[in-house]
Amino acid sequence: MLSRKGGWYRAVKVVKIIGNIFFVLVLAISGLFFLAHFTKVLPLRVFIVSSGSMEPAVKTGGLVVVLPSSSYRIGDVVTYKTGPKDTTTHRLVAAADGQYRTAGDANKAPDTGVIASDQILGKVIYSLPQAGYLAAFAKTPPGFILFVIVPATIIVYEELKALISQIKNKLPSPKIRRGVGGEVLGQGGIHIKPVFVILPIFFAAFILVTVKSISYFSDTETSSQNSFTAFVTTPTPSPTSIPSPTPSPTPVVANHLVISEIQISGDGTHLNDDEFVELYNPTSSPITMSSWRLSRKNSAGTLDTLVLTLNGTVPAHGYFLITDGDGYNGSVTANVNYSAPSNALTNNYTVLLYSDAGITLVDKVGFGPSSTDPEGSTFPSNPSANGSIERKAYSTSDTTSMTSGGDANKGNGFDSDNNSTDFVLRTTSDPQNISSSTETP
Repeated sequence: MLSRKGGWYRAVKVVKIIGNIFFVLVLAISGLFFLAHFTKVLPLRVFIVSSGSMEPAVKTGGLVVVLPSSSYRIGDVVTYKTGPKDTTTHRLVAAADGQYRTAGDANKAPDTGVIASDQILGKVIYSLPQAGYLAAFAKTPPGFILFVIVPATIIVYEELKALISQIKNKLPSPKIRRGVGGEVLGQGGIHIKPVFVILPIFFAAFILVTVKSISYFSDTETSSQNSFTAFVTTPTPSPTSIPSPTPSPTPVVANHLVISEIQISGDGTHLNDDEFVELYNPTSSPITMSSWRLSRKNSAGTLDTLVLTLNGTVPAHGYFLITDGDGYNGSVTANVNYSAPSNALTNNYTVLLYSDAGITLVDKVGFGPSSTDPEGSTFPSNPSANGSIERKAYSTSDTTSMTSGGDANKGNGFDSDNNSTDFVLRTTSDPQNISSSTETP
């Protein structure tokens, strides 16, 4: 016989208390999940992280709880929409004008593009490692059967068995178990363990509210001037063969605004300030620049601003001219001047074009053997006085074809992401602005 004060009795009592607390907590969590899913009272969302770009902060297979916020700060880990049914969980690393740049903690570089504030579903307020694997399995047919159907079947079976026994009057009288002092320790009869009650409830909540979120690894690789076509050929006899004319080269045309020509010095009074940067729109639609920025980087890697705010519309297949307002001597009128007269370019510089108030890098051109941050490889030469470097129209373009040959009026849209092969060196520059004739490849 056991006394009330016996160690075994106390251990059983502690286990029962812990079990009841666990039972209440699981029911409460399940209730929160259901409340979040079916009402807007509690806008919690739960996501399964499916890859490891956010490690170690968020583990692969982790479960993240996301709560919307009225504002977000740099450093917040957020889940945001990338498509109608797709989401990504990454960290905010930059912000400007209601737009954000994101990055995975384990990635080498920030994500391409920016996201708007209305794409953000919420900030990660809690992460539970490995729980996503369990939630993902529960959403599969075997998991649904194991965690929902089986426990629910047990409950129904026990209830039906008790009901049938009562109907047939075969249910035995409950046996009363008493302690040494005569106290009632418990009664026999049908007893369904709480675990079989909470399992279907908890995992049904899991299945309803969990959504897959990608934390993707990113890196950058470039394939230049390649065109891949899949086809099947069926040989057909032909009595004669007619030579086909050699086709004209198909241009590799950029789908964004590009830096098309750069002059860094002239031969007039303001020798070192007679400079310009020309932009070209190779697309078939006008491009409106709103809060764009033009910057420079010297051979030591120091980044400075040439134009803090570029605003304007570049016509389809048209140009936009940016100059040093104090020293530019060209006859083609500038569309925008540098933000300060002290801003200038010189040998071995890199010119960088940004959108989104300096968040998104659109294009960059490095020239001179000591340029530190070119796109691909630097253009090997610095432009001479009154000369320039100019972007090609085609991969086959050269200085002659771009200045006086057949490519001179074909635009400047060739972009293989390699400055050393994308430009030619001109002895005499040829700046153009938004009023100049458009040039279509």
